[in-house]
Amino acid sequence: MNYRRTLAALALLTTVAPLPAMAQATPTPTAGAPAVETVAQDPLLVGRQLRIGVARSADNPLLVPDFVAARAAFEQALTRPGAANADAQLSLGKMLLIGEGGAVDLDRGMDLLQQAMRAGRGEAAYVLGNQLLLMPGREADGVSALQNALRLGYPQAGLALAAHIRPADAAQADSLEDLSVTLLKQAAVTGDASAAFALGEFYRTQGTPAAAQNAIDYYKRAFALGNERGLYWQARLEADKTSPLANAADAAKLYDQAAARGSVTAARELLAAATAGTLPVDKSRGDFWMQKLIEIGDPTAQLLYADQVQTTLEQRKALSDKLYAQLMADPSPDIDVLLDAGSRFRDGNALVVDVSRALDLFARGIDRGDKDSVLRYAELVLASPSLQTPDNTKRAYTSIRALVGAGSYGGAVTLADMLAKGIGTPANQAEAVKLYQLAANEAGSVTAMMDLAEIYRASPDLTERQKAFPWIAKAADAGSVSALMSLAEAYNTGDIIARDRLKAVDLYQKAIDAGAGTALDALSALYLQTGGDAAMDLARNVYERAIRNSYPDAAIKYANFLVRTGQAQQAIPILEKPEFSDRVDVALALSQLYTTGQAGVTDLDKAKYWLGIAADKVSEDPKQRIAVAGALLNSPDAANQVKAVAMLDELAGAKVPAAGRFLGQAYFAGKGVAADPEKAVASYMGAIALGDPDARIELADVYANGVYVPADVDRAVNLYQEALAQTPDDANANLRLGRLYAGGRLGAGGLTTAIQYYQRAAATGNSSAQLALGNAYLWGAGVTQDTSIAEKWLRSAVDAGSIDATASLAALHTSAIAADVDPAAAFAYNYQAAKKNYVPAMIEVGVALVSGFGVAKDADAGITWFEKAADFGSNPAMYDLYQIYADGNGVPKSPKDADAWLTRAAGAGNGSAMYQLALKYLATKQAPDHDKAVALLQQGAAINHNQSRKMLVKLGLIAASDAEED
Repeated sequence: MNYRRTLAALALLTTVAPLPAMAQATPTPTAGAPAVETVAQDPLLVGRQLRIGVARSADNPLLVPDFVAARAAFEQALTRPGAANADAQLSLGKMLLIGEGGAVDLDRGMDLLQQAMRAGRGEAAYVLGNQLLLMPGREADGVSALQNALRLGYPQAGLALAAHIRPADAAQADSLEDLSVTLLKQAAVTGDASAAFALGEFYRTQGTPAAAQNAIDYYKRAFALGNERGLYWQARLEADKTSPLANAADAAKLYDQAAARGSVTAARELLAAATAGTLPVDKSRGDFWMQKLIEIGDPTAQLLYADQVQTTLEQRKALSDKLYAQLMADPSPDIDVLLDAGSRFRDGNALVVDVSRALDLFARGIDRGDKDSVLRYAELVLASPSLQTPDNTKRAYTSIRALVGAGSYGGAVTLADMLAKGIGTPANQAEAVKLYQLAANEAGSVTAMMDLAEIYRASPDLTERQKAFPWIAKAADAGSVSALMSLAEAYNTGDIIARDRLKAVDLYQKAIDAGAGTALDALSALYLQTGGDAAMDLARNVYERAIRNSYPDAAIKYANFLVRTGQAQQAIPILEKPEFSDRVDVALALSQLYTTGQAGVTDLDKAKYWLGIAADKVSEDPKQRIAVAGALLNSPDAANQVKAVAMLDELAGAKVPAAGRFLGQAYFAGKGVAADPEKAVASYMGAIALGDPDARIELADVYANGVYVPADVDRAVNLYQEALAQTPDDANANLRLGRLYAGGRLGAGGLTTAIQYYQRAAATGNSSAQLALGNAYLWGAGVTQDTSIAEKWLRSAVDAGSIDATASLAALHTSAIAADVDPAAAFAYNYQAAKKNYVPAMIEVGVALVSGFGVAKDADAGITWFEKAADFGSNPAMYDLYQIYADGNGVPKSPKDADAWLTRAAGAGNGSAMYQLALKYLATKQAPDHDKAVALLQQGAAINHNQSRKMLVKLGLIAASDAEED
């Protein structure tokens, strides 16, 4: 169609006439005498008044609409002939399109609008045209309807047409826009309030300071001419902090005036601004509008009130029940309120967590034709296994498919997620990739880019995996902080791009500067990978620099880093700073440190004190309450355990998924409640039904280990497999199944099958799986032995924080299976693990230093490491020290020191030490010493020390047959 040729004709056809009166405001009814009664004889006027709203009472000016009654009035008006009939068709048609007063009815709504259009109502043609443009395959009809609206004297239609054709023909769009604006200005000059308001709407979307000023001017004119919404939009524009025309004081006054004239929306926004402190609202006015909104049962006010007041769980339950019932009963609930309340039920924000209720509210939004509700509904179904019923997944898939058909790129990403995971439709990875690419390329969706990268990185084929890198880089260029992190990780690991740690460092630092707290830990871990004291200094500097730059929570992250790296003693003073005294997470961390003695001292009184602080300061946030309840449950104090169970019962009653899992732990272990395996299993099953991701795997662990219930490997496997059916890359489920197969508990050929599960878990970065896979290749267990592959996986495990992997790497470099024995490398790995308090590595470091194997000989330093291992309770280290001093290995012989370490090792349960000490006692040939010797030999025999048994035979204390090895 040639729009330039049609412009002249349109200009001739279009007359400057007053726009339909429906858009103009009806005066606020006199308090105590609703306007409905004064126009009861005219159902059209009654319907209009009811749709705008009626004041609730004499002292509450807020106008409350009754959409159900308005619909009924318009239906009655339809029976009247003439102009009233056409106006009723227009009003009712608009209500049906957006679901006011009942369900959306597109077919009837459009039919009524067509009838009103044929009767000469330009606005009907305008509304119909906009609706048709949204419908696949109806674009031409939509354009035709908008052209008809212009001919009928409705200039707003020209603006809609201009916006539609602009991507294809900007020049024609500009001409049509200029024509429409001219016509609207002519109408506004004649006193048309709707035209003035439409100009305000047009200029508001232009995005320039001059346009914003024009918008305000036209909203003022619209209000002066009788359009009440003009006052609200003046306030809205001046409240916008990003606008050069922002005027917070004036905005507050305008909102107050609009609310006083009946605008519920203005009262809501004024109250929200008062709560957030974004506008200077007098407290008395804020309290006044809070009261008035609550009087009319406004859900937004109820939620804002709940945000302001620290409510108990019972109060939140009552509010949650009331609000849910109110919104489900309301035939035309406000879309914004539905979305807000649904999100709060989903997240537990001021309301009790209930994903089922959240889904119901989003479904109501879908019923009203809201696109955001479709997205929220589908996303919630995707995220909540307990909601993935056939009906829910079908509705999610059908609704999101329709949204994508209407051109929604956000919907395309969600639909791709459903296709990738097989939710609501058979899995179709190829179609998912196409949709992700569409959203990434056409809309620049960072989410789609990262989803594409995730799909490619999951491939076992290196060429496919490398396709992830360009998408990650593109997302990073688009400003995604998570993409920056992924890009840094790629350069750090070298799995999809050549390894370049300098680039990784730069990218992690950029992510830190962009506000990514996890980048602090990632960068410090990168420095630690290089090994040596300098690396530790660099890692520490990451946090110290962040603290100097006042990075949020940098000090707490630093303390956590110190704990992870065996420097917990230095973490205590940081965590005990007064500014963290109200932090529940800090109090829990301190309680744990003092309980376990990680910081070098066990102080149960301090542990109890900090746990008490956490319990006293805990908020109503479900995640925080679960964390505190878990800590109370693990406390040795029985009273704390009882308190934990009470908290968990409340949370389980509120359908907080993780609560059932912790209750299951309580019932299994008999903590805070009598042990009851049946109730434990029931609690776990409840948590599984609510979608707790860890409950199924924990319960499977219980059946696999057979600790609290008889071992049932088949049931354990079924639970692990169910977890994998929902999340195929779940690292824990894959790792556990791998261990079951590797342990021979699932039949022959288990090692080979175990490798498959280890590989899936290792690909997610799970250090335990990477260690298992590395060891498998190291020793040829289930795979062909390959030390190069072994080293790759073990290095990945070390980078992920596995100390055991460090020891395996050391073993690799000191064994004959490696290409070259490298004692220096072995020492470096052992030293790295020893500094993290890994006791076996401490002993290896001690051996290397005393013998000079892989490092310069330094017996004193070696003894220090043996002593440190001994202080951690290692009886092998104690026995080694006995031998060093007894033999003079690198140090002068010292019978005194040798005897002291031998006695200590025997007391710590070392069988060889018991045997050697027994020989010393026997050598004295004294009766008391003989009894001591026999006692030591019997202890040694009890722990299967072969030489102790043989000596007991020699002494005639047991038969030779009893000395045979088990």
